[in-house]
Amino acid sequence: MCSAAFFGHFIDYQQQISENQLTQYKGEKYDQVNKMIQEAEDAATAAEEDDDSRMSDSLTRHKTYLERVRKQIKIVDRARDISKDLTDKLQDRSTTEVPQFFHISAAEYMKWIKREKLIFRDQPDLPPEMTGIPSVRRYLYDLPAQRNLTAYNFHMNIVVPAFIEKLKRVVTESDRDADFRTIADDFDRLRTSFMGHLLVQTRSSFRSFSKTSINVIRAHTRAARQQVDHKIRKKWFLIKGQAFTKVLKARGNVPPGTSRAKELEQGCQWNMDLAQTMAPAFQKWYESHIEAMRVLREALVPALDQLYQRTLKLFHDSTANLVIVDRAKVKWEPMRYRLRVKMIALMDKVVEIDERFLHRATMEDERENNIISAMTGPMYDEIYHAAPELRAPSKKSKQKYVTPKIAFQKSMMDRMFLHSDNHFVDELTAKFQELLDARIDGLVTAQFEEMNSLLDDFSTSLREQAPVNYHVNPVGKKIRDDLRQLIPSIEEKAAELQGQLPKLIKNEKEQEIVEVYDDPQASNEGLEFFITKANKRKKTDERGPKKREADSATKKAKRETS
Repeated sequence: MCSAAFFGHFIDYQQQISENQLTQYKGEKYDQVNKMIQEAEDAATAAEEDDDSRMSDSLTRHKTYLERVRKQIKIVDRARDISKDLTDKLQDRSTTEVPQFFHISAAEYMKWIKREKLIFRDQPDLPPEMTGIPSVRRYLYDLPAQRNLTAYNFHMNIVVPAFIEKLKRVVTESDRDADFRTIADDFDRLRTSFMGHLLVQTRSSFRSFSKTSINVIRAHTRAARQQVDHKIRKKWFLIKGQAFTKVLKARGNVPPGTSRAKELEQGCQWNMDLAQTMAPAFQKWYESHIEAMRVLREALVPALDQLYQRTLKLFHDSTANLVIVDRAKVKWEPMRYRLRVKMIALMDKVVEIDERFLHRATMEDERENNIISAMTGPMYDEIYHAAPELRAPSKKSKQKYVTPKIAFQKSMMDRMFLHSDNHFVDELTAKFQELLDARIDGLVTAQFEEMNSLLDDFSTSLREQAPVNYHVNPVGKKIRDDLRQLIPSIEEKAAELQGQLPKLIKNEKEQEIVEVYDDPQASNEGLEFFITKANKRKKTDERGPKKREADSATKKAKRETS
């Protein structure tokens, strides 16, 4: 039920649109969809007559989809017409006070949340967003009352407890003689140890994910070996005589039209042949490594954020007075976001490196600077300049080779490329991993140096602060004594006010985003803890969009009815 203040804003589609009505609507949009529906129906009938059940089922589902699209078009048109009519009727002298309309189909929405999984045949005609319920929920969450409640909740649960902690710090009997230099010294010890451990853990995690992703390539090694063997022995070795020598001299790349040899009329590019053979394996590596980097990205930010939490605790536990602690906290607050930006930039650069290495390995952009040519170039040169032993010279004949030179070179290429102990596929995989690990390791080191530079600047800024020393006079001691007696009553009133606040329901976005770096229980965990946490979220997200949507809708419905 809606309150009187919103009466007239919500229109529930209780009137059903029959299929007979839908077929009678005319217009460019309807005519196009009707034509596609008829074509799908005719094709499904033809497939059924040919006993092609798979094609018939697929076309039938496509027809059902088109019928839903046609119904959605009509519902959108009808909603627009109703909104226009109501706007004309309700508009008064002011053009800025037109009410907001919500076109709702509660029946369709209830179909989505009645069960966890819906097969295609039983899915409602409208997607959840078109039912209007999500937009109404967002509207109600954004009402002034909800915003006020959020502000009250933040003030009572965040601001007031922090203020009480400051009062306790003021009245605590202790020597508050620490200055900014002392805090900076403590901070340097903390961050040196923390950043050193995090750097080691980050390098180890990158190496671990790299090894796991490279294993995806090694899973295809046997098939890749067979393909490379076949390509070299059944294609490259068929090139005879001077043509084979020409290809070796050109390092495997002879453009079309540059040789009269019959085997080279269409050109020859051996490196591209190898790259195309290995491309599927490297593509799978790329997908695996990118997915791993998403997990590591989610883990590194909260792991780094522990430094922020530990530094705040260091400030709070220091023997400095309240003024020094507050100034240090104000200076430290921006560092949290600057460090996060550096860590996110690191992961963005890693993704760029992954894409660049994929192109270098698969020669997708046909660049000369690629991993395969860097490996095969010296091998081609060595084979080109190799020659078999000469026979002993005789008076009647010139010096000859013990074996034909071309056959000797092909045999040498077979050993260098296809030998089981150092097969080209294995060598390429190992070289790729070596270059990738070295590149990422250098990037991680450089990025951590930039973060340490930021922390050096923060430590220097603390040391440059002027000391804040003062003595408490008798009047101040009397004020502190009175305040100490008032703190219990202030805590009692704060608890009473917190108890009067209704339970705050988070909006949809807040429920989806879990700020793990604000979890106090995670403040002393290593990077592995956050990687495990990110992996758990990944597995939860892999349940599929329909399952997540159904679960979310069910939870919302239960919460709204409770």
